[in-house]
Amino acid sequence: MFPTNPVDGQEWQNPVTLQWFRYVAADSRWIEIIGPTLPPTHQGGLPSGGAAGQHLAKKTNTDFDTEWVNADAAVHVHTQATPSAQWDITHGFGFAYVDATVVNTIGTQVIPDVRYITNDMARLVFTTAVQGTAILRR
Repeated sequence: MFPTNPVDGQEWQNPVTLQWFRYVAADSRWIEIIGPTLPPTHQGGLPSGGAAGQHLAKKTNTDFDTEWVNADAAVHVHTQATPSAQWDITHGFGFAYVDATVVNTIGTQVIPDVRYITNDMARLVFTTAVQGTAILRR
């Protein structure tokens, strides 16, 4: 059932029960890892923690590199009072790849070309000058 020739600290998941185990060389045995989350050394899956009102957000482009953030901390609202074909928006997320929803002053959704300038700034480019509101989400 368990892997042969394990090394100290090696983790293994039972493919049937999906329960995690860790090998303890000092005791020459596998111990069950109990808890609702994956072992901290396991790469991938959900990070531990999280609370009501939070959601997962990507930290980097690396697979499974996520963190819990407050919902309001992951949204930036930008109002463009003067019509412009380019909106430079400093959102402060510390992460370049954001989603942008734009609605003009008459309530029509407009689809911009989103360019990721830095980890804290996005540039929205339109085919014509637009005035309205952008909602950026991390």
